Order: sequence, then C-alpha cells, then structure tokens
Amino acid sequence: MKKEEKKLVELYLRNGYMRCPNQERQKTDGHKKYKKGYEIRWVAKDKKELERMQRWLKKTKFKAGKPYAKGKATYALPVYGKEAVERLQALLENYDLEKY
Repeated sequence: MKKEEKKLVELYLRNGYMRCPNQERQKTDGHKKYKKGYEIRWVAKDKKELERMQRWLKKTKFKAGKPYAKGKATYALPVYGKEAVERLQALLENYDLEKY
C-alpha cells in the first residue's frame, strides 16, 4: 500500500463515508426516479487538510469531485463511481486495523 493510500484510508476511517445504491429500489423505482449512485466522501477538518487530500487522491488516481463546505469549518470531498468504491473497499481490506 502506498503512503498516500494509507493516509486516505486513515482519513476515511476517521470520519469518511461510502454510499452504494440499493439495487432492489433501483429496479422497482427505475434509474430516473432513484438517482443514488456509488460515492465516497472524505471529510477534511480545514482547508489545508482538504488540499492534502486532493493531492493524495490525484497521486493515487482517484478522481475527486468538487469539494463543498460542510458546516462552519469542515469540507466534504466526494469521489464518485463503482470502481472508486471497489478500490477503497480493497484498500480497507488490506489495511491493518489493529494499528489504527
């Protein structure tokens, strides 16, 4: 695991979150009504951390979306797509949680 990947995993474990679509609801409601897709959100505690996350995501070839303010001082940085979610899940499986 690269140094940047490890840092991203640690930040994700601190307060990130992941969304996967509900396949059953997507079938019943259809893709036009149910628009939830695959997404990861990393949460930065300040602008400096946000900039570091953006660099690490770029180095590890994750394609970040547009960051947005979340509350007074925190920022959310989304990454969209099934491939990104699967990559993060693989990194989480290979991360030694005992050391965290």
